[in-house]
Amino acid sequence: MLRVVRAPARIDRVLANFKPEFTSPGYASFAQLTSALIVMDSRRTVSRMREAISDGKSRTAYEYFFNSAKWDDAALAQRKAELFFRAVNLSPGGRLLLVIDDTYKEKKGEATQGVGRFYDHARGRYIWGNNFVTSCLQVGEVYIPHIARMYLKREAAETLGYEFKTKPEIAWEEIIAPLEVPEGVSVYVVHDSWWFCSELVQKVRRKGYHVVCRLKRDKRVVLAGKAKKLHALRGEYRRVKVRVRGKHKTYLAFERVVEVAGIGRVKLVVSKGDRRRYYMSTDLSLSMEEVLEIYENRWSIELAHRESNQKFGFKDYQMRSKRAIERFMQLAFVAFAVVLIAKLTGKELREVVSELRLSDALAEAKLLYFVEMLVALQEIFQSSDSKEELALRIMALFQE
Repeated sequence: MLRVVRAPARIDRVLANFKPEFTSPGYASFAQLTSALIVMDSRRTVSRMREAISDGKSRTAYEYFFNSAKWDDAALAQRKAELFFRAVNLSPGGRLLLVIDDTYKEKKGEATQGVGRFYDHARGRYIWGNNFVTSCLQVGEVYIPHIARMYLKREAAETLGYEFKTKPEIAWEEIIAPLEVPEGVSVYVVHDSWWFCSELVQKVRRKGYHVVCRLKRDKRVVLAGKAKKLHALRGEYRRVKVRVRGKHKTYLAFERVVEVAGIGRVKLVVSKGDRRRYYMSTDLSLSMEEVLEIYENRWSIELAHRESNQKFGFKDYQMRSKRAIERFMQLAFVAFAVVLIAKLTGKELREVVSELRLSDALAEAKLLYFVEMLVALQEIFQSSDSKEELALRIMALFQE
């Protein structure tokens, strides 16, 4: 197993931005655990992360970091977002997408807080496990995971002493509302039709953000003074070409400005293919192409889920408490962002990202950690006075 001896300079410079969020011992744990998430390939449990850290702290100390130490994962997420904004040169006039979704993690037993029976639409069946409201930030074609928050059913929330919140309430109160962005940036909250509710849209609009989302076919709108269901709308379709994830996609679509109860006038885009789909934008100035392109980028959160889990193990948690689990997930998201930001910064990142895969950046980061391990070995060889001392120091470097 690759061991974390110390963070490479390139990684360390990015990690250092998070120092103000921790005490000195807390930052040491943060840097070591984030590094462990970067170098490990599977099963990123606390005990195995401890094994990946050379001369690290005890397992109990790392468990304390997740369960009880004084640090705020929401503040960590905001600081991560600010680093991301700087890396992609997000400035006045720029556009930021905040994508909202949810995801599930199957678990066994009832020991983990928040477990229950949930219907997983992606799998088309009920599962026993945890449900999380998730989010990602995207500028151009660059995205990073942002925040994950556990959804508790009413009974579980009452049992654990939490205020019950619906998933849209979690999305607003714990993800959308707290996010601070550079002045003059246009923010678009993007989600699928399940998340649509006029109250959430109203709150987003009062914050000065816009919403781009899908609507269900039976949603009622008002067009030319007449109420109609979306599936009854007619229009002249035209070909629309959009570019997403480095590729072009062609739609047959038409647009209308309609009124939606509780929201007001919105731009509606109707596309057809194997079936008709309905997209809504609260920003009337967007072209039909822009509405479709923004919504197409909703897929970035699915990619963020997959990459965060496969490469950084954000669903590998073995903690039991809601707080510790959410902190673990945020650390996995930080590892994702650190690897990306450490690779390239500023304008270069934005231009090259279409050719840059996260897996390439991660492989390079692991190589840098490997080099640090080799340097540590060289230092041991050069400073040991006897074979016995050499053997003991090498064993200490690799002992678990």
